[in-house]
Amino acid sequence: MNWYYAAGGQQQGPVDDAQLDALASSGQINAETLVWHEGLPNWQPLRQARPGAASTGLPPQMGAVAGAIASTGDVVCAECGKTFTRDNAIQYGTAWVCAACKPVFLQKLREGSPLSTAGLSSIREQELLAREYRIEIGDCLERGWKVFSNNAGLIIGTSLVVLLVVAGCWVISMLMGFVIPFANFLLPLFLTGPLVGGYLWFCLRLARGEPAILGDAFAGFSKCGVQLMLSSLIQGLMNFACILPLAIVGGIMGVSAAMNKGGPPQINPGLIAVFGILVMACVAALVYLNILWTHSLLLVIDKGYKFWPAMQLSRKLVVNRWWMTFLFLFVAGIISGLGAMACLVGLLVTVPLYYFMRVFLYDDNFRDLAQSA
Repeated sequence: MNWYYAAGGQQQGPVDDAQLDALASSGQINAETLVWHEGLPNWQPLRQARPGAASTGLPPQMGAVAGAIASTGDVVCAECGKTFTRDNAIQYGTAWVCAACKPVFLQKLREGSPLSTAGLSSIREQELLAREYRIEIGDCLERGWKVFSNNAGLIIGTSLVVLLVVAGCWVISMLMGFVIPFANFLLPLFLTGPLVGGYLWFCLRLARGEPAILGDAFAGFSKCGVQLMLSSLIQGLMNFACILPLAIVGGIMGVSAAMNKGGPPQINPGLIAVFGILVMACVAALVYLNILWTHSLLLVIDKGYKFWPAMQLSRKLVVNRWWMTFLFLFVAGIISGLGAMACLVGLLVTVPLYYFMRVFLYDDNFRDLAQSA
C-alpha cells in the first residue's frame, strides 16, 4: 500500500507500509502526523489510520514507550533507549541519538558496524530529501584527521601514487593534443571522473572503518567506470558552456585591439565593462554548479547511480543549504591549500584531509540510502 504523509507543511511520499513504520519508529513522524492512502476519504492522524505504527520495528526496550511519546513529538535515542525532545537529540539517517550517546554512535560508524546496530536502515530518495541535510565542519575535520592519523602510511603512499598517475595522464593528454585536435581538452574530462571517484572510494572505505588497499583508489576504472567518465565529461562540458561567453567577448576585444593600426591598441570601454561583468557571472555560475554536484561521483561509485540521476540527487539535496555546503568546501579547500606552505610536501597530508572531509559529509547524509536499482 502506498502512503502519503504531511511533513514541513508539504505532502511527502509515496512510501510503503514498512517505510511508513520506519519513519514512525525513528521519530520522523508521530501519532498526530496526517497520513493518507487511496481508499481513505480524507487525511487522518497516523494513530487513527494505522494504529500501533509508531512502535513498529523498534527494539523491545524502546517499543514500550513509543506509544506514550508519539503524541508529544519526542524521540527515542537509538543507543540508550531513553526519550528526549528533538531539541536535545541529533538525527543520523533514520535514527535519533542523544548528545550523551553521540560519541558511541559515531564510533560504531567509524568501525563499520552493520547499519542495523547503528540505528540505521535503508531509505529511499524521498525520505532522504525530506530530512535535514547535515553539515558539521568541525566534526568532519576531526574525524578526517583521526582516520588519517591511524592510516598515515597507507594514505600518504596511495596519495603519492595517485598524484603521479594524474601527472602522467596530464602529460600524455598534452602530447596527444599535438596529434589529435582537442585531445588535451577532452581526455582529462574522461579521466577525471574515474580518478577522483576512485580516490574518494578509497577514502570512503577508510572512513567507514573498512579495509582499503591501493587498488581501491583506482576502482573508478573498474567500478562504474563508464558512468564516472560520463559524469566528469558532462560536468566539464557544462563548465565550458559557462565560460564560452567570456571567451567570445575576450576574442572580440582582441580583434578590436588588433584592428587599431597606426597607434597603440585601444579597446572600447563598453567591451571592457561587459568583459568584467561576464568574468563575475561566469565564476559565480561555475562555483554554483560545481557545489551542487558535490556528491555526484560518490553516489555513482558507492550507490550505483547512473551519472545523471546522481547529479540530480546531489543537486536536490545541496540546493536547500547551498551556502553552508559552499562554506564547508571553502574551509576544506583552505585546509588543503595549507600544504603548499610546506614546500608542497604538506599536500600529501592536507589534500587527503580535504577528501576525508568530503566523504564524511557524504556519509553523514547518504550512508543509509538504498542502492540504486
